[in-house]
Amino acid sequence: MKFLIIALIFCNALYSQNNAEIYTDIITVNNNEWIGKTYPNFKFQTSSNTYFTNKNVLNKITVINFWAQFCTPCMAEMPTINEFYLKYKNDTNFVFLSFSTDDTLTIMKVIKRFNIPYKINSINKGELMRLNLNNGLPTIIMLNRNAEINNIIFGGN
Repeated sequence: MKFLIIALIFCNALYSQNNAEIYTDIITVNNNEWIGKTYPNFKFQTSSNTYFTNKNVLNKITVINFWAQFCTPCMAEMPTINEFYLKYKNDTNFVFLSFSTDDTLTIMKVIKRFNIPYKINSINKGELMRLNLNNGLPTIIMLNRNAEINNIIFGGN
C-alpha cells in the first residue's frame, strides 16, 4: 500500500507538470536500466474491434498496471488503482492500461469484486513479462509524453 500511495503522489506530480524529469527522484527506482528508454512495442485489440498500439500513447502521460488474481499485493492495491483511474479517466492527455495473465472469467470476477471501471487486457505470461520488463507482479510503469519509461514501481514495495 505504501508503494501505491507514493506512486499516486508521483503520478499526480508528474501529470501536473510539463517537465516530468524533475520528479524522478521522488521514488527510488530499482530498474534504472530502462529509465529514459522507449517502451517496447505492443498491439492489442480493443472491445470496439480496433487496435491500440504504442502510437496511441504518444503525447500522453501513460500509466500501465500489471497484475494477476493470485497476487495478494495486486489485489490489495485494486481499490486505490480504481480511485487513481477515476481521477484522470476524463482527461484526454492521460492513458491508463491494465494487463493481467488471468483468463476472461477470472478477470470478470475481479472486476465484479472490486467494481473496476476500466478495461483489463488479458495477455499471456510471456507477453506480460516482456511488457512489464521482467519485473514480476505487481508492476506499474509510467511513460512520459514521448512513450519513454519515466518510472517503474514493482513488487508492492
